[in-house]
Amino acid sequence: MPTRTLILIPGFMSPAWMMIPLQRYLRTDFDRIIRWDYPRVFSDLDVVTQSLARTIDETDDHVSIVAHSFGDWIVRSALAHTDHRDFHRLVSVCPVTTAVPLARRMAPIVGRLASELNVMASVDRAELSIPDHLVIDRSVIWAKLETLVRQQITSTRPIREREVWATHNSVLFQPNGWRCIRHELLIT
Repeated sequence: MPTRTLILIPGFMSPAWMMIPLQRYLRTDFDRIIRWDYPRVFSDLDVVTQSLARTIDETDDHVSIVAHSFGDWIVRSALAHTDHRDFHRLVSVCPVTTAVPLARRMAPIVGRLASELNVMASVDRAELSIPDHLVIDRSVIWAKLETLVRQQITSTRPIREREVWATHNSVLFQPNGWRCIRHELLIT
């Protein structure tokens, strides 16, 4: 049986330590867990996504990924650059899949400094799909108490969608969120 690796990706301006409670909860389900972090603002998104793609490529393992918020866009972008093909699941937690109202307002002012805001301000850029040549099952977990960045995901592939009683960030700290994420990760 191949080694099972889980990669945890935090959201925009969310430090990787926010994933520690989830990492601890899932530690017995995976052989290895990587809490990946990226430089937040003032980063070249091409460099960031290439860095994640390298992290994925460096493992010969059976990979599952949990990505929160804008981290999900980083994952979807990195998947276009990876040579890795042994994926199990992508669990997208409160993903950015549409234009975020606050980002639309701020992008003209600070968009040159924070390229993430330009992505979050554009429906076309936020809706980035998983590349067709990859086989990876995807689940999306939405926080019931969040409606601003939530939109029906358009995809040619089936996507499992679930809801939990949480807010955008609290879902990473709540046992009900952890159980929902774990359930989606362990689907065979």
